[in-house]
Amino acid sequence: MLRICAALRASGIEVWFDQDALVGGDAWDQKIRGQIGTCALFVPVISANTQVRKEGYFRLEWKLAAQRTHMISESTAFLLPVVIDDTKDREAVVPKSFLGVQWTRLPYGETTPAFCEHIRKLLNPEASVRAFEFKAPGNASAPSPQARRRPGWKLPMVALTSVALGASLYLALRPGRGANLATRPAPNTAAVQPETGPQAEARKLVAHAWTQLNKTGMGRDELQLADSDCERAAALAPNDAEVWAAWSHVGTWYGYQNLDRSAKRRDSARECAERALRLAPRNYEARLAQACFFVRGGSGASGPSARESVGVTEAERVLTELLQERSNEPRALHALAIRLRNNGRTDEALKCLERLAQVPTFAATAWNEIGWMRFLWTIDYRGAIEAADRSIALESFWGNLSLRISLALQWEGDLDRARDNLARLPASALLTDQGVNLASVVYQWRHEPQNLRRVLKEFPRDWLSTSRYVGPKRLVMGLAFAEEGRMETARVEWRAALEIVEQRLSQNPDDRRLLWDKAVLQILLDEMDAGQATFRLYRDYAEEGERDSLRWLLPILAKDRDRVIALLEAESARPKSGLTAAMLRHDPTFDKLRDHPGYQALQARLDADPRFSPKAKP
Repeated sequence: MLRICAALRASGIEVWFDQDALVGGDAWDQKIRGQIGTCALFVPVISANTQVRKEGYFRLEWKLAAQRTHMISESTAFLLPVVIDDTKDREAVVPKSFLGVQWTRLPYGETTPAFCEHIRKLLNPEASVRAFEFKAPGNASAPSPQARRRPGWKLPMVALTSVALGASLYLALRPGRGANLATRPAPNTAAVQPETGPQAEARKLVAHAWTQLNKTGMGRDELQLADSDCERAAALAPNDAEVWAAWSHVGTWYGYQNLDRSAKRRDSARECAERALRLAPRNYEARLAQACFFVRGGSGASGPSARESVGVTEAERVLTELLQERSNEPRALHALAIRLRNNGRTDEALKCLERLAQVPTFAATAWNEIGWMRFLWTIDYRGAIEAADRSIALESFWGNLSLRISLALQWEGDLDRARDNLARLPASALLTDQGVNLASVVYQWRHEPQNLRRVLKEFPRDWLSTSRYVGPKRLVMGLAFAEEGRMETARVEWRAALEIVEQRLSQNPDDRRLLWDKAVLQILLDEMDAGQATFRLYRDYAEEGERDSLRWLLPILAKDRDRVIALLEAESARPKSGLTAAMLRHDPTFDKLRDHPGYQALQARLDADPRFSPKAKP
């Protein structure tokens, strides 16, 4: 919203905006009514957020403007609705008179000089043009000295109060008035772009790609659309740095979400970022793209190379620099939080995410990230639940619902809550890697092998790739058959899964994830010696934190129950181990231990300790 105001003011047009034109002591209702009654043009700003706000003072403002049109001749332009996202006019919740004029679309509030010129023509009393159709996103040019001296017309923009870009004095006095900006910040263009031709079309495609990338809960479908948009944009404008920067983000997100961790995809993301920097070394989007590549997706299966390690360190400096230029740029805040978290600086990372949560359109994402960080990194289950619930209250999506499901299982031991939240996921989510993995865990913990087999059968691919499990679907399918007592069928599944893993290992022999899958499958097939040997090889490639992790050792030691219980005791004594009473009670990994007296004693101790159970008395 402020972008539109700034561009119009830079063009010599006087803009009255209720966020910054009302000061303490004003009779704000009277002043707004007066501005609507005397202005030359009324610009309601429409977005997805105005759609969901069924009640608000801005709706009175809109109705007052609509009533004024009855006293204005048909040949005089007065209403100029502006849409800043993908909201369709036929679906918009607006007064009927707003639908009688053509709407302007300014994605993300990016304002062209042509739009400003059109406003000037509409403000000319002799003009009879009533509408303007947006052609291409871009920045307004700096005003000339003549433009600065030109008398302005009052153009009140009273439809929207933007809290996404910082609260003004008026917002402090009247919080909650108006509608919040519902689009996410998009890249600014470095210079004015032509309104027609290939580059303008390329910028439209990039704007649409960012609409997909910035969606809360963005996943495979959104990335595929963004990928297609960027490919077409690059063909149209091969020398536009911001096209290549956006395409780099697409490849980076594919890897970060475990949707495509191939070397081809990773190399493509790196090359796009490097090309953007060659074209425009100081361009904000080019620098952000390369920083995000190193933070989110710069390393291969064998870990980061020396060059990539330097790149990750440099990325933190670049992100800090970018935030000095734009203090609340949400994409830079998000990436810096990930960098700080991965560097073990979780307190700093949480502060970044708390800043991100102040941007309304990123708040659900920020609280979800805070929840996951507290769940997996600081082992603060109560804090994680609080963050997850805040995120879901803003907007439920697969990320925060899966977090809430994980907490219901591993901390609360509430298998019904986990099942109920799983049912809230759209059916399409169970066709994604993350969704089917999540459903698999729920059904394994609930001992529902038929539901487990059903969800795996409907999943269209043979390989699962998520942050929590990377491996063949048939390994998990075999576990379902084994629980039903159909061991021969289970072994058929595991043998087929082992063949898939070995085929992949032939291409990447040092991939520790594949070595882990192979070791587990060999043990499940009672090939204990081979499994132990593969496990030792896995340990040679595993990172230090993984080598001694209890969960890697359990399948190997499954037949030595006393040793496993001793390991569990040691794990419970380790600060922030992540072990909980709910895990001991419900995780099927421990099913064969539950009749052991030592295990039962450990379960009773954890049940009574508030560090391990939410039900224990402090």
